Amino acid sequence: MDKAELDALLKRTEEAAHGLMNGDPSGFDALITQKSDFTIFGPTGGPAPMKGSAEWRKVAPAAAGIFKKGEAKLELFSVHECGDLLVLVLLEHQTVTFSGDSAPQSWSQRVTQVYRREDGGWKIVHRHVDPLVTKRTLADAKIIARA
Repeated sequence: MDKAELDALLKRTEEAAHGLMNGDPSGFDALITQKSDFTIFGPTGGPAPMKGSAEWRKVAPAAAGIFKKGEAKLELFSVHECGDLLVLVLLEHQTVTFSGDSAPQSWSQRVTQVYRREDGGWKIVHRHVDPLVTKRTLADAKIIARA
């Protein structure tokens, strides 16, 4: 992958994150694979990923609907490419106002996205998101694990 292709992919990804923070999931709809092997570990946790792009499309409007106004900027840490697979390790710096709230707050997240080359472009086949941007102590991590 050359720099121009990476920059274009990062721009589309950032625009998708920005759209989501403003209640619009369509940018992610365009980025994810149409195949049933799509998975996502969302920011609220859980023991199993959501599976399938059709399932994502069912829940995406409600997921995006919790946000009413926000911003998103990406910070890229690593790029790993092997053949038709690409992994981006990112920090999504996000500020958002949640529906029902009046004040914006940080909603920054650590993100790992796995892309597969499909039809001449890159499509997300796995997205892992967590809100653990702020360093936690081991004691705090143990409390989170018990919850």
